[in-house]
Amino acid sequence: MADSNPDELVFRGSSPEECETFVSTIRKRALAEKKHRDDEWIAYLASSCFVGDAFYWYEDLDKEIQDDWSRLRPALVARIAVSQVSVPPITIPTPAAAPPAPNSIPMTRKGRLKVLGLNGRFRGYVAARIEDGKYRSLTDTAELALSVLLTPPASDNAFEIKVASEVSTASDAVGITWSSLTDTQWVKNTAFIAVCCSWSTVKSTTTWAVERDIWKLSDDSELSVQYPKPSGG
Repeated sequence: MADSNPDELVFRGSSPEECETFVSTIRKRALAEKKHRDDEWIAYLASSCFVGDAFYWYEDLDKEIQDDWSRLRPALVARIAVSQVSVPPITIPTPAAAPPAPNSIPMTRKGRLKVLGLNGRFRGYVAARIEDGKYRSLTDTAELALSVLLTPPASDNAFEIKVASEVSTASDAVGITWSSLTDTQWVKNTAFIAVCCSWSTVKSTTTWAVERDIWKLSDDSELSVQYPKPSGG
């Protein structure tokens, strides 16, 4: 990001450090123009600086987020948080000791569950609002999203995700359960859908109704659910 001239300010989304500097610079310019309370003006200023990956990410956002800095800013910060993974430095005890492989170092991450459509379009975050033990709602506001903790294993095995707790170190797990559709069907002839739920609240009614060790993390930090039935289906 260059800042020697206002017209040269660009943001590529390459690192958390670049994101921090960019947000701070945008705030300072808005303050200098006495526009610091005008979220639409600030959002337009910020959008004019997006290039590269940041440009294509921005173009895929809903217009409500594009036009509102109070929504665009947390969405931007969340995007950078999940797309950038930093490995802590490794202290080698003796010259003869070999450093462990980077993917063998467990690292707990805190963030939100972003839901993407089949075309990769951002649909929202899993909302913190819980109904009957299930997280049925989505929100495009990061502050209203469910906060979670995850520690991917060194292997390619599925793992669990915990609900981040501010008052206790013992966090509930985020499970997946089958929920009956009542108002409409998402897919023709489908009577049930899979939804996120609280592992400690929703109880299994069959041997495969609720699972928690079903999350997988790709190399580009995209989460997916691996949930086969006992039959393999």
